[in-house]
Amino acid sequence: MYQLGKRARHHQLLIVAGVLLVLGGISFGTYKLLHLTLSPLETITNPPASTTPYSPEKLANSFVNETYFTTQLPFGWKRVSFQTSPNIMYTYQGGKANTQILSIYIDNLPTTLAVNRVLPLEVQGGRLVHGTLSDNCVDFLSPSILNTPQAQTKKVVDAKWQNVEFYCDIGNFQRNVTGTSSEAGINKLVLGGSTTGAHNVFFTYTDNGSSPDYSVFYSVLDSFKLK
Repeated sequence: MYQLGKRARHHQLLIVAGVLLVLGGISFGTYKLLHLTLSPLETITNPPASTTPYSPEKLANSFVNETYFTTQLPFGWKRVSFQTSPNIMYTYQGGKANTQILSIYIDNLPTTLAVNRVLPLEVQGGRLVHGTLSDNCVDFLSPSILNTPQAQTKKVVDAKWQNVEFYCDIGNFQRNVTGTSSEAGINKLVLGGSTTGAHNVFFTYTDNGSSPDYSVFYSVLDSFKLK
Protein backbone atom coordinates (compact mmCIF):
# COMPACT_ATOMS: atom_id res chain seq x y z
CA MET A 1 0.00 0.00 0.00
CA TYR A 2 1.27 3.39 -0.89
CA GLN A 3 1.90 5.63 2.07
CA LEU A 4 2.56 9.29 1.70
CA GLY A 5 6.15 10.32 2.41
CA LYS A 6 7.71 6.84 2.53
CA ARG A 7 8.68 6.69 -1.20
CA ALA A 8 10.36 10.09 -0.98
CA ARG A 9 12.28 8.93 2.09
CA HIS A 10 13.42 5.79 0.31
CA HIS A 11 14.83 7.88 -2.56
CA GLN A 12 16.61 10.11 -0.09
CA LEU A 13 18.28 7.10 1.52
CA LEU A 14 19.48 5.88 -1.87
CA ILE A 15 20.88 9.31 -2.68
CA VAL A 16 22.69 9.53 0.65
CA ALA A 17 24.15 6.04 0.20
CA GLY A 18 25.40 6.94 -3.29
CA VAL A 19 27.01 10.13 -2.01
CA LEU A 20 28.76 8.20 0.77
CA LEU A 21 30.15 5.66 -1.72
CA VAL A 22 31.47 8.43 -3.95
CA LEU A 23 33.05 10.23 -1.01
CA GLY A 24 34.56 6.98 0.18
CA GLY A 25 36.12 6.32 -3.20
CA ILE A 26 37.52 9.84 -3.38
CA SER A 27 38.97 9.51 0.14
CA PHE A 28 40.65 6.18 -0.70
CA GLY A 29 42.09 7.56 -3.93
CA THR A 30 43.34 10.65 -2.11
CA TYR A 31 44.98 8.45 0.54
CA LYS A 32 46.79 6.34 -2.06
CA LEU A 33 47.96 9.43 -3.92
CA LEU A 34 49.31 11.02 -0.75
CA HIS A 35 50.98 7.73 0.25
CA LEU A 36 52.79 7.44 -3.07
CA THR A 37 53.75 11.12 -2.99
CA LEU A 38 55.08 11.19 0.55
CA SER A 39 56.68 7.72 0.69
CA PRO A 40 60.41 7.61 -0.11
CA LEU A 41 61.33 6.19 -3.51
CA GLU A 42 62.80 2.68 -3.51
CA THR A 43 66.38 2.58 -4.82
CA ILE A 44 67.41 -0.44 -6.89
CA THR A 45 71.16 -1.00 -6.87
CA ASN A 46 72.76 -3.26 -9.47
CA PRO A 47 76.31 -4.59 -9.10
CA PRO A 48 78.83 -2.82 -11.34
CA ALA A 49 79.15 -4.33 -14.81
CA SER A 50 82.16 -6.54 -15.44
CA THR A 51 83.64 -6.11 -18.92
CA THR A 52 86.74 -7.54 -20.58
CA PRO A 53 88.06 -5.58 -23.57
CA TYR A 54 88.54 -7.74 -26.67
CA SER A 55 91.95 -7.45 -28.20
CA PRO A 56 92.97 -9.94 -30.94
CA GLU A 57 96.63 -9.01 -30.44
CA LYS A 58 96.53 -10.36 -26.87
CA LEU A 59 95.08 -13.78 -27.57
CA ALA A 60 96.97 -16.83 -26.30
CA ASN A 61 99.89 -18.09 -28.35
CA SER A 62 99.59 -21.18 -30.51
CA PHE A 63 101.77 -24.17 -29.71
CA VAL A 64 103.97 -25.19 -32.66
CA ASN A 65 105.03 -28.82 -32.78
CA GLU A 66 107.39 -29.71 -35.63
CA THR A 67 109.64 -32.70 -36.30
CA TYR A 68 112.73 -31.20 -34.70
CA PHE A 69 111.42 -28.56 -32.31
CA THR A 70 108.56 -26.95 -30.44
CA THR A 71 107.92 -23.25 -29.93
CA GLN A 72 105.08 -20.74 -29.64
CA LEU A 73 103.70 -18.27 -32.16
CA PRO A 74 100.96 -15.65 -31.79
CA PHE A 75 97.41 -16.75 -32.55
CA GLY A 76 96.70 -16.49 -36.29
CA TRP A 77 100.22 -17.17 -37.52
CA LYS A 78 100.56 -19.95 -40.10
CA ARG A 79 103.30 -22.06 -41.58
CA VAL A 80 103.54 -20.96 -45.21
CA SER A 81 106.37 -23.19 -46.41
CA PHE A 82 108.58 -26.11 -45.48
CA GLN A 83 111.60 -27.44 -47.35
CA THR A 84 114.29 -30.04 -46.81
CA SER A 85 116.72 -29.02 -49.57
CA PRO A 86 119.13 -27.32 -49.73
CA ASN A 87 118.23 -26.44 -46.14
CA ILE A 88 115.73 -27.71 -43.64
CA MET A 89 113.69 -24.54 -43.33
CA TYR A 90 110.33 -23.73 -41.78
CA THR A 91 108.71 -20.39 -42.66
CA TYR A 92 105.81 -18.80 -40.78
CA GLN A 93 103.88 -15.62 -41.47
CA GLY A 94 101.49 -13.44 -39.49
CA GLY A 95 101.00 -10.11 -37.79
CA LYS A 96 99.05 -7.13 -39.08
CA ALA A 97 98.53 -7.50 -42.82
CA ASN A 98 100.90 -10.50 -42.69
CA THR A 99 103.94 -8.23 -42.69
CA GLN A 100 105.98 -10.42 -40.33
CA ILE A 101 107.91 -13.49 -41.51
CA LEU A 102 109.88 -15.96 -39.43
CA SER A 103 112.23 -18.60 -40.84
CA ILE A 104 113.87 -21.38 -38.83
CA TYR A 105 116.81 -23.30 -40.32
CA ILE A 106 118.04 -26.65 -39.01
CA ASP A 107 121.53 -28.10 -39.66
CA ASN A 108 122.54 -27.15 -43.25
CA LEU A 109 122.59 -23.42 -42.55
CA PRO A 110 122.87 -20.49 -44.99
CA THR A 111 126.15 -19.35 -43.47
CA THR A 112 126.72 -16.68 -46.14
CA LEU A 113 123.30 -15.05 -45.86
CA ALA A 114 123.59 -11.30 -45.22
CA VAL A 115 121.12 -9.51 -42.95
CA ASN A 116 120.35 -5.96 -41.82
CA ARG A 117 120.28 -6.52 -38.06
CA VAL A 118 121.71 -9.20 -35.81
CA LEU A 119 120.53 -10.68 -32.52
CA PRO A 120 123.26 -12.47 -30.55
CA LEU A 121 122.29 -15.85 -29.09
CA GLU A 122 123.77 -18.25 -26.56
CA VAL A 123 122.61 -21.44 -24.88
CA GLN A 124 121.90 -21.76 -21.18
CA GLY A 125 120.45 -24.96 -19.78
CA GLY A 126 119.16 -26.14 -23.13
CA ARG A 127 117.35 -22.86 -23.77
CA LEU A 128 118.14 -19.91 -26.02
CA VAL A 129 119.18 -16.64 -24.44
CA HIS A 130 119.32 -13.54 -26.62
CA GLY A 131 121.41 -10.45 -26.25
CA THR A 132 120.64 -6.93 -27.48
CA LEU A 133 119.29 -6.44 -30.98
CA SER A 134 121.54 -4.30 -33.16
CA ASP A 135 120.52 -1.29 -35.21
CA ASN A 136 120.60 -1.51 -38.97
CA CYS A 137 124.25 -2.36 -39.60
CA VAL A 138 124.77 0.44 -42.13
CA ASP A 139 124.08 2.88 -39.27
CA PHE A 140 126.93 1.73 -37.01
CA LEU A 141 129.57 0.61 -39.50
CA SER A 142 132.11 3.27 -40.38
CA PRO A 143 132.19 4.87 -43.84
CA SER A 144 135.73 3.53 -44.29
CA ILE A 145 134.28 -0.01 -44.18
CA LEU A 146 131.15 0.66 -46.18
CA ASN A 147 132.90 2.49 -49.00
CA THR A 148 135.76 0.09 -49.76
CA PRO A 149 135.85 -1.14 -53.38
CA GLN A 150 135.20 -4.70 -52.22
CA ALA A 151 132.17 -3.66 -50.17
CA GLN A 152 130.75 -1.62 -53.02
CA THR A 153 131.23 -4.53 -55.39
CA LYS A 154 129.82 -7.32 -53.23
CA LYS A 155 127.31 -5.13 -51.35
CA VAL A 156 128.14 -7.26 -48.30
CA VAL A 157 130.65 -6.57 -45.54
CA ASP A 158 131.87 -8.41 -42.46
CA ALA A 159 130.44 -6.91 -39.30
CA LYS A 160 130.51 -7.52 -35.57
CA TRP A 161 128.06 -6.79 -32.77
CA GLN A 162 128.46 -7.77 -29.11
CA ASN A 163 131.26 -10.20 -29.93
CA VAL A 164 129.32 -12.06 -32.62
CA GLU A 165 130.13 -11.81 -36.31
CA PHE A 166 127.63 -11.56 -39.15
CA TYR A 167 127.34 -10.36 -42.74
CA CYS A 168 125.85 -6.90 -43.23
CA ASP A 169 123.66 -6.50 -46.32
CA ILE A 170 124.53 -3.00 -47.51
CA GLY A 171 123.01 -3.58 -50.93
CA ASN A 172 119.51 -3.92 -49.43
CA PHE A 173 119.91 -1.65 -46.44
CA GLN A 174 116.28 -0.50 -46.56
CA ARG A 175 115.04 -3.99 -45.72
CA ASN A 176 114.49 -5.06 -42.13
CA VAL A 177 115.81 -8.61 -41.95
CA THR A 178 117.14 -9.72 -38.57
CA GLY A 179 119.39 -12.76 -38.30
CA THR A 180 120.79 -14.62 -35.31
CA SER A 181 124.43 -15.37 -34.70
CA SER A 182 126.65 -16.60 -31.90
CA GLU A 183 130.28 -17.01 -30.94
CA ALA A 184 130.07 -20.49 -32.50
CA GLY A 185 130.06 -18.89 -35.96
CA ILE A 186 128.23 -16.62 -38.37
CA ASN A 187 124.52 -17.46 -38.66
CA LYS A 188 125.07 -20.42 -36.36
CA LEU A 189 124.19 -21.74 -32.95
CA VAL A 190 124.61 -25.29 -31.63
CA LEU A 191 121.67 -26.49 -29.56
CA GLY A 192 121.04 -29.91 -28.06
CA GLY A 193 117.79 -31.86 -27.99
CA SER A 194 116.98 -34.70 -25.60
CA THR A 195 115.74 -36.98 -28.42
CA THR A 196 117.14 -35.70 -31.71
CA GLY A 197 120.57 -34.74 -30.36
CA ALA A 198 122.59 -31.62 -31.20
CA HIS A 199 121.73 -29.46 -34.19
CA ASN A 200 122.86 -26.21 -35.74
CA VAL A 201 120.07 -23.62 -35.79
CA PHE A 202 119.61 -20.22 -37.39
CA PHE A 203 116.67 -17.81 -37.32
CA THR A 204 115.65 -14.88 -39.48
CA TYR A 205 112.84 -12.47 -38.72
CA THR A 206 111.51 -9.87 -41.14
CA ASP A 207 109.02 -7.16 -40.24
CA ASN A 208 107.94 -5.02 -43.19
CA GLY A 209 105.54 -2.89 -41.15
CA SER A 210 105.99 0.82 -40.58
CA SER A 211 106.67 0.18 -36.87
CA PRO A 212 108.53 -3.15 -36.56
CA ASP A 213 107.60 -5.29 -33.56
CA TYR A 214 110.32 -7.62 -32.31
CA SER A 215 108.38 -9.02 -29.35
CA VAL A 216 107.16 -11.88 -31.56
CA PHE A 217 110.75 -12.85 -32.35
CA TYR A 218 111.78 -12.75 -28.69
CA SER A 219 108.79 -14.88 -27.73
CA VAL A 220 109.65 -17.53 -30.34
CA LEU A 221 113.26 -17.72 -29.14
CA ASP A 222 112.27 -17.85 -25.47
CA SER A 223 109.90 -20.76 -26.07
CA PHE A 224 112.02 -22.61 -28.65
CA LYS A 225 113.13 -26.10 -27.67
CA LEU A 226 114.73 -28.87 -29.70
CA LYS A 227 113.23 -32.32 -29.27
